[in-house]
Amino acid sequence: MNNEIKKTAILQYLSYFKIWFIILLFFIGGLIVYLTNRKNQTSINSNAPQERVYDYADVLTLEEEELLRQQIQDSESKYGIHIVLVTENKYIPVGEEYLARDIADDFYDTNNYGYNRIHGDGLLLYDFCAGKGDSYAWLSTCGKVENKFSTDDIDSVLDEVYDSNYSCYANAIRRACDIVSDDGILGNPILFPIILVIGIVSGLVFAGVNSVQKKAQVTTNNRTYLSDTPKITYQKDQYLRKHVTSRKIETSSGGGGGGGGHHVSRSGVSHGGGGRRH
Repeated sequence: MNNEIKKTAILQYLSYFKIWFIILLFFIGGLIVYLTNRKNQTSINSNAPQERVYDYADVLTLEEEELLRQQIQDSESKYGIHIVLVTENKYIPVGEEYLARDIADDFYDTNNYGYNRIHGDGLLLYDFCAGKGDSYAWLSTCGKVENKFSTDDIDSVLDEVYDSNYSCYANAIRRACDIVSDDGILGNPILFPIILVIGIVSGLVFAGVNSVQKKAQVTTNNRTYLSDTPKITYQKDQYLRKHVTSRKIETSSGGGGGGGGHHVSRSGVSHGGGGRRH
């Protein structure tokens, strides 16, 4: 008898909440599809070359080049940006650092880099290898990477390039990806959907419980414990004092658009960036 009662109670429970269960299953399925596609995303820009490591200065071994290509490939599919590394034996004269900026931007623009579109989301690290103290590294940013990277962020990436070798380049790329991914919960490709589903499920449960409570019969009212309706015999509004405090709210006069080192390249493309000697 007890088993029959339990079975009946379970069936009634499932019948009442079946709509909520169906909605929950849809969200869970959507979350699984989203995370699967996020892990396997590929660039939608087919106009850019497949190569990402151009070691014209010959400072890397073939094995190190392949390791960097693999690191870049994994990072690109994870963060949705193009990552390019270029080395060249070239001296950038003091006072003419703009040459490094123009060369790096031109390389990005000419090769149509950009993960989401031509001249879209991506970054390029260009190392002009001319010897200790005379080498100059420039980080060029574009698209969402430009908007994301502040001047301090760019400097933190360039801090890793204190020499022209594999370890420095790998650390610089890793640091850049850390900055791209540092968007808090709303920008996290995994946490945000999970938080969203938890919030929706909590709301549905609350709505279900609340609807059950609304169906319950009201057994008390304003006369349940009083024989007569209370009467207000005295009412008065008293104005005491008036005191107004005002202060000036400062606003920034700077306009929006562009991140650290914002400029327009010779191709007319918006870029950010910065450089330093090492």
